[in-house]
Amino acid sequence: MTKTTLEILKGARELLSDPVRWYQGGYYYERDTGPCYCILGAANLVANGPDPHYPCGRRAMPIIVDTTEDKAMEAMAECVPEQFVNNHWNGKKFASIAAFNDDVHTTHEDVLKALDCAIARLEAPIS
Repeated sequence: MTKTTLEILKGARELLSDPVRWYQGGYYYERDTGPCYCILGAANLVANGPDPHYPCGRRAMPIIVDTTEDKAMEAMAECVPEQFVNNHWNGKKFASIAAFNDDVHTTHEDVLKALDCAIARLEAPIS
């Protein structure tokens, strides 16, 4: 069953709420404490479920399977700092999100704030 954009973002936020589960430098990493994900890897896991080849949910890169996940990525891209906004790949803002997540100055708190911002934008009433 396809998840809504809001479900993807809230699920990624919940998954990354523990700093041990957040990762920089790739979509997925297996630590002694368990799997950890970048912001894109978390959204991908929530949207698509675990990869059957990698029970912990590892994927080499995010697999965008439908427009719902695409909308989640776009919502997150609206909430990353300005210096990352022009870093587009293939006409999408996914590279902006990855660059933001992996930047040496980005903290776990920054990632949660970006997810909170995207969730708030989607929950805000349309005027």
